[in-house]
Amino acid sequence: MNWYRKQVLREKTEEGHIVPSMVFFHIPLQEYKKAYELYESGSSRVKYYFGSNEEKGKNKINCSPYPSKLFDTAKALGSTTGFFCGHDHYNNMSLEYQGMRLTYGMSIDYLAMPGIARDTKQRGATLITVRQDGSSAIRQIPLAR
Repeated sequence: MNWYRKQVLREKTEEGHIVPSMVFFHIPLQEYKKAYELYESGSSRVKYYFGSNEEKGKNKINCSPYPSKLFDTAKALGSTTGFFCGHDHYNNMSLEYQGMRLTYGMSIDYLAMPGIARDTKQRGATLITVRQDGSSAIRQIPLAR
């Protein structure tokens, strides 16, 4: 967290304003699970953008059991607008929770688990278009066969 905080504050000092950023990592934060559970319950605290969570195990979101300070630190610093992860090969949902966009990238994997080579619904790419003003557009590009 110290490195992340230092980088955000350094950019703010150098540019004279908060520089919008995004964070990319493999395993989803616990907030992905919280947001998904709120979404499933019909809560208005979560905004749905696209996708689905089709993970076949008992857990639809396989996040770390250890809490992270990343989500709260990012909110407090005001720079990061979105988080992107993978890990759950059958998940490709994008939600907004507490002002943060939480997105699973589409899977490109053919070898992660038995049978996944035959599955194609989750396969494709995620296109992130960053505009000059720092805003962004995120959309899925499903695999075309």
